[in-house]
Amino acid sequence: MFKKLTYNFIALILITVLFLVLLFPMLGFTLGINTTIFPAVEIIFIYYFSTYYQAKILLLFAVGILVDQLLSIPIGISSAAFILANTGLNYVNKWFMLKDYIVNLVVFCCYTLLIFYLRYLIISSKNQGSVIMVEFVFQYLLTVFCYPLVRPVLNLACNYLVRKDVK
Repeated sequence: MFKKLTYNFIALILITVLFLVLLFPMLGFTLGINTTIFPAVEIIFIYYFSTYYQAKILLLFAVGILVDQLLSIPIGISSAAFILANTGLNYVNKWFMLKDYIVNLVVFCCYTLLIFYLRYLIISSKNQGSVIMVEFVFQYLLTVFCYPLVRPVLNLACNYLVRKDVK
């Protein structure tokens, strides 16, 4: 039952991406670190370390302030989003085993959506609704699709550092 639900969820995401790519072929989006359509790597790192290691609130606050400065958004938005999402993640961690790959991926999708929603809700209310929804959707989907690619690299790096530290 759970595998079928997960399969349907992933299929829905892929169909949505295909639909959006076919719907907006004339928009010339360029991908780069300075554009808004770039995977939110900071969310991937924070989620990984919050799942496998306990991330402290002070660390989340400091990373959020740094991210706000790098992305030129009002200070405190990312910190608040990271802390609220991490509180929700710790609450969900009581019921689900987040070490399982499929569960981890589904929870990551919800975690990322919550952070994006909180960020863009505050930014759009400050800017009177000038956030472009297409960019929001593409950045979200790009972040979700990059997580399965970045997670094994983080696993290898952390395992290597732990083994090297033990010797």
